[in-house]
Amino acid sequence: MHTIDFFIGDVHGQSTLLLKLLNFLQRHARSRDAQPRYTFIGDLIDRGPDSKDCVEIAIRTIERNEGSVLLLGNHEYMMLDAIDSNGKSELSGSWGLNGGMNTIESYMGAPNVKDLFPTLQAKYGHHVDALRSASLSVERHGLLAVHAGIDPHMEISEQGVDILSGIRDMTPGSDFRERFLENVNAHARPVIHGHTIIGLRPVVTENRISIDTGAHRNGRLTACIVDPDTWDITFAQATETGVRYIEAKRLDRGYGTLLDDPKRVFEPYVVASVSTTASATP
Repeated sequence: MHTIDFFIGDVHGQSTLLLKLLNFLQRHARSRDAQPRYTFIGDLIDRGPDSKDCVEIAIRTIERNEGSVLLLGNHEYMMLDAIDSNGKSELSGSWGLNGGMNTIESYMGAPNVKDLFPTLQAKYGHHVDALRSASLSVERHGLLAVHAGIDPHMEISEQGVDILSGIRDMTPGSDFRERFLENVNAHARPVIHGHTIIGLRPVVTENRISIDTGAHRNGRLTACIVDPDTWDITFAQATETGVRYIEAKRLDRGYGTLLDDPKRVFEPYVVASVSTTASATP
């Protein structure tokens, strides 16, 4: 049985959309006799009404599907900072102003900041542990999955939470987002990411797949489906009315897109598999 990878965009507390999308993707994998592997791209929480449920759903999905992971979004990072500082850090204030109060109400049933932190530790320690163990990045075939993006002028090994999770975006005068999104380079490492709402449909260029379609703002939660068995890169989107396959916007900046030339995503996977097999042959 081969593995199909599902990348889930920024959920932002929209548990109804998340459940619809996961059920759809599960049926997709089953119809192809494949094992699903999920990558939650980060920002499960804040802004929407059901952050607590979204974290719980993600935890259960990861536990049930081998190799599945949660990536650390800037909103999870802010929440952890608030927990560690007992709400006294500067970043804690930014969390509250950027959707954190919705998360507090989701966990507490009211905007009760005073009792939030002991309640999280006592009743939802597994949620806190899941956020603390979230990854900054994961490699899937020839794709590098991160929450926010990468700095194209730095080695990946030198990039940390401030870049990969988008914390740097909160610094006044930062141009990181523009440097990443506007980097035109047919030889750059392909990246799949969320963090920046790019419209109602996912966007694919020659070096990135952008899947944040604004679950909270636009009511559209998108997944990217990557099937190494058929070299297919497709998309599904959940809305209030249901889930359907959709076409991505192909943003051709002079070099085609990853959808036009999928070998950039899958050839590294094939080469690595062949090399591993060869080295294991006596």
